[in-house]
Order: sequence, then C-alpha cells, then structure tokens
Amino acid sequence: MPEARCEKNIKNPRLKELSSEIRLLQERRNAWQGVFNLKVAPCEKERENARLATIEILRHKGVRVLNNGKTFFTKHLSGGCRSCLRGENYNFVPTFDCNRSCFFCYQPRFSKGSPDVKNVYHSPVLEVEELLRRKNMESFSVSGGEPLLLPGKVIRAVSEVKKRFGSACRTHLYTNGVCATASILKRLQKAGLDEIRINLTAGHYRLTAVKLAKIYIPDVIVEIPVIPEEEKEIKMIMPRLDRLGVFCLNLHELLFLGYRPEEYFCRGYFLKSSRKRPFYSELAIPVFRSEETAFGLLGFAASRNYRMSVHYCSSDAKQEVQHINKRKRCALTARREHEKVTERGLLEKLVIYKPECCLALKDLKRNNVPSRQIYFNRKKKRLEVHPAHIVFLDLEKYEVGRVRSLPDLRDVELRVY
Repeated sequence: MPEARCEKNIKNPRLKELSSEIRLLQERRNAWQGVFNLKVAPCEKERENARLATIEILRHKGVRVLNNGKTFFTKHLSGGCRSCLRGENYNFVPTFDCNRSCFFCYQPRFSKGSPDVKNVYHSPVLEVEELLRRKNMESFSVSGGEPLLLPGKVIRAVSEVKKRFGSACRTHLYTNGVCATASILKRLQKAGLDEIRINLTAGHYRLTAVKLAKIYIPDVIVEIPVIPEEEKEIKMIMPRLDRLGVFCLNLHELLFLGYRPEEYFCRGYFLKSSRKRPFYSELAIPVFRSEETAFGLLGFAASRNYRMSVHYCSSDAKQEVQHINKRKRCALTARREHEKVTERGLLEKLVIYKPECCLALKDLKRNNVPSRQIYFNRKKKRLEVHPAHIVFLDLEKYEVGRVRSLPDLRDVELRVY
C-alpha cells in the first residue's frame, strides 16, 4: 500500500478541500464535549482494568457476555434486542411530542409545543407505507417522543405491518406508560403488538402501566437508563417486576447528548471517557458510574436468580455493534459496482479529480479494468474506481484519494496517495 500524503502536501485543489472539510468536522467533534464544561472522570486506564476484572466476576456469576464485552444479560435477550444489535430493526416515529421532560432525553428539543418541531415529523405514515413495500421485515418498532399521544397512528401502523408480514415480523412499542390505558392496550393487542417497552424512570418507577400491560401484551419489558444515584430504587423494583412476570429489564448506559448540560453539572456527573469517536457517529458520551451501577445490578439479579432477564446495553453496544451493523445493511443495499463495503459499514472507492481524470481513465482502460467498476460522478466531478484497481493507477503522475462514504454518500474519511 502506498504511503498517504499529509494535507499540506496535497496538490489537487478539490482533494485538498475535501481533506480540510473532513479534518475540521473531526476537530469540531473532538472538541464537542469540552464546550459544556463537563469533565472526564480521572484514572481512565485504571478504570478500564477494573472494568475487565468486574466482567470476569460477572461471568463467574452466570452473566452472559457477548459482542466482545459490550452486551450483558442474565437469562435471555429479547427478539427486539437481537434484531436491533443486528441492525435489522425499522423504527416509526408518529410524533416527537412528549408528556414528560426527562433530563436524559435524547431529543428534548422536540418537546411538546417546541417551535423546532416540523410538520414532517408528524406525518411519517409515508414511511410505514414505504416499509410495507419491502419483501420482508424482521422487526418493527414504534417510538417517539411519546407515541401514545397519537394512539390511532400507532395502532394503525402496527396493524398494517402485521397484516403485511404476519408473525415473521415482531412489533415493539416504546412508551413511558402514562397514556397506556386499558382501552388503548386492548386495541394494540388486537392490532398484533408483540412487545411493549415501558420507561419507568419517566414515571418515578410506578408500576401501574406494567401491571396493566401484562393483561394485554405478550411480552412486557421495562427499559430504563441507569441513573447512578437511583440504584437503590432499581433494586427495590426488581423483585416486584419479577413477580409480575416481566419478560426483561433492559438497562441502558446513561448518556450525555449535548442537551441540558446544567442538569448533568448540578448532579455532579463526570463523563466516562475521553475516547474520540468519528464525527459521523452519534453525539453521545456515556456518564461515569452508570456502567458501574449497571454491573452491580446485573450481579444483584444473577445472585437472586430472577425468572426475568436483566440485560445491560452499553454505549459501545449501540455505537460499535448496532450502528455499524445497521450501516452495513444500508451500505450493502446502496453499494455500486465500483464500491467496497468496509467492516464499519462505509462505502470505499478510489477518486481522481479533474483535471487528472483522463490520465487515470487511460491507465484503467489499458489494463482492461471492467467499465462497471469505473464511475464518473458528475455531481462531485470526479472519477470513482473500485479500490482493488489502485495497482493500475500511476501515483507518480496524479493524486489518488481513497474515500470512504456513508450509505447516504457523504464523504467522511480520506487518504491521499
């Protein structure tokens, strides 16, 4: 593999511009967490060693560990979680409005009455119609906001998906449970809802919605973020959830996503890690002590041998497993003949910008490179070639970029030779 050039040595203006754009986006992402005055917890390396030791202790207690130490559960994973980790879940959002204002919410800007809410967010029935045209679908979820603010849309969506795909597609609903009346749950049962996931944190751990949902919905799951200072409350509800026959308690690592930093600061939170993620990944940083608390809850559950499973979904499980698998699936659908799908679900190709395109094309034709693996991108004004053919390009005469793009074709990584 030829040696990549540093940005200052790139001669082609468009390649230099693209390199600068990507670098600036990454620098902005790296500086993002510092904007909010939230500090990273000290002794990061020592904490990582302690984490690995804790995982081994959990293994000995019978906790299952998957995805290279990113997914943990005591008994079983729900079908929805398995589909999600494989990146095979399709999500429908009938509304971003909500009847609660949780500090940890990943979209508080879409709270009820917010001027930022666009009409498009309230008319995604078109998205369901598009999904119905698929040949098959394994998993379909409805989330929000609080989706049960619009129960008619939710029920109609579940019903249509079930009519189209039947038992081959498992349907899930995410809700805080406040609007989950007996009447609505009965209609959801009739529509074919397989699983309801209730965030008890939004309702101060009251079990009213869980008890009611157990009457109508086959699988009831409680899904909550692990707020470190609420460990005692979570331990107290565990045996009650088990007695109610809850299928699974899903614990999520508490994340900071850039909203309400003052709340995180007032609670005395530190961020868990200084590790830099690619700028195109989700803007989410785990909060220190959330995972440690989740590990404690897993050990607590394993020692009591509850019938329900307790599942901890870490930030890494979302970022390094779920998101990458979903990106891979999208990339395989979007891939053209001149592109290769990488391990992280990016579309890779070689690019040569004007005015060197003609020279590169001659080299490729001379070496009988198939025309289907050569593409001229008129919008970006560049020649694109399958990465395998770099051996036929004369790197002494012109510059060649190895570009990686998201499935939506945004360029996010570049090396220039």
